[in-house]
Amino acid sequence: MTVNIILKGEKNKPTGYLKVLITDKGRKTTKSLKIKVNVKNWNRKKQRVTSREHNHEAINTKLKEVLQELGKQSDPVLAIKSSKKTILMFYQGLIDNTINIGTRDKSISIRNKFIDYLKSVNLVDIHFNELNTSHVQAFFTYMSNNGCSNNTSIDNLKKFKSVIKKAIKARLIVYTTSPFTLTTSKAKKVGVKCLSESQVKQLMNCEYKEFRKKANRLFTIQLDEVVNVFLFQIFAQGLRVADVQLLRWSEFNIVDNQVFFEYTQLKTKKPMSVKLTILCLKSLHHRLPDLDKNFNSHIESLEFDRERLSEYIKEATSNINEVEKRKPVLKVQNKIKKVLGEEITADDLRQDIIDVSQEIAIETFTEGIIKIDTEIYNLYVTEIANIITSDKKHDFVFHFLKASDFRSYTKEKNLTKTQGLRLKASRDSYNRWLAIAGRQAGINTPFTSHVARHTYTQLLVTGGADIGALSKSLGHSHLSTTQTYINQLPNNKVQNLNDQLTDTFN
Repeated sequence: MTVNIILKGEKNKPTGYLKVLITDKGRKTTKSLKIKVNVKNWNRKKQRVTSREHNHEAINTKLKEVLQELGKQSDPVLAIKSSKKTILMFYQGLIDNTINIGTRDKSISIRNKFIDYLKSVNLVDIHFNELNTSHVQAFFTYMSNNGCSNNTSIDNLKKFKSVIKKAIKARLIVYTTSPFTLTTSKAKKVGVKCLSESQVKQLMNCEYKEFRKKANRLFTIQLDEVVNVFLFQIFAQGLRVADVQLLRWSEFNIVDNQVFFEYTQLKTKKPMSVKLTILCLKSLHHRLPDLDKNFNSHIESLEFDRERLSEYIKEATSNINEVEKRKPVLKVQNKIKKVLGEEITADDLRQDIIDVSQEIAIETFTEGIIKIDTEIYNLYVTEIANIITSDKKHDFVFHFLKASDFRSYTKEKNLTKTQGLRLKASRDSYNRWLAIAGRQAGINTPFTSHVARHTYTQLLVTGGADIGALSKSLGHSHLSTTQTYINQLPNNKVQNLNDQLTDTFN
């Protein structure tokens, strides 16, 4: 294989263009260097221009650099072919073939930032072989100076680097030195945003002020309904917002008097099955069509009885605690009576009797609550069974989207561009409503719909959940993904993750 610089003269002109010529087993490959010189000023043997050529020193230096660079390449032919490809053309091709909406939107955002950077240095596009460490560092600085935090700039640059890696894998470019060699910025540790147990209870117990917001031209929504969607996300295994938006009644199923829903994650296309606890079903209350006229009154009656028993348990527990505080004093008094030979009367033992009676009461009331919860759950099972066998089964469970806009969407298909925009618009509205709900509930830290997923993870792990089981419940393919949600928290084996979480809040 030989690599030479040649001059290709222009027809009927005294000038020509310099080109690289690679000859390999009789096959010739050329690439123009876009350097125009006078034919008389070209020395073919030395492959250099003579001193008569204007800017001869700069031209000869460039020719020397080209030959040295190609001499380093294991495949010079590939190297000169790759230089014809532009980064933005390749980037757009990747975007056009990206299935996941979120990934595509992120890619478009970073691509647009790179376009803005190029404009800032008076460029429209660059070829892969023109990407160097200076461009990479300048791109990072440009993002940092134009609204991106340090961590966001680092993350964007990593994703941009993955595009270049794909180009290398596709044999579009070969770098002797990576253009990312000098990028050494490190991300700052930022805690994952989530709600604490007490904050979730604040959301659940808040009496929301009257708030009706038109979601679209067909219906309005109340603020407590918005909160119920968020709670459903938490208690249904940290459901992603896109999946809760696209959830239909037809995805629900009843097995052994237990309600499940089976769906395919929009982001990963991974099939999931979620068992609904009683808290999940209560979060659906606003969305249940009025198929049974007695349903609401029956639920209200049972909830009233449940609240009454809960108050009895609190009272009995308080009595026991008061006795526990006085026990040390009573024991000392009884010992003194024994030493003095005085009789210990029934009144002296009365506190122990109170303990036993209160414990029996708590046990009885707790059994009563369990029976009520079972009855409530069964009522929801019956109601959902009616829905999934009715003509409403293909409706969306929640109020985000109009079914008519998503008739073409199935688990096997991807969202259209219009459907993706509808999804994003309704998510943005949902997040605005959550901000209002959070303020009314006294939660000072702003939060969005995705915080439900982090909250589910954090609540379970702080309760001792196994990371492996937790990763499976979230639908993660790798444990490392789950571990990014948590910060070195306890890792004890548990069963029935959702039931455990429900016991904490119900």
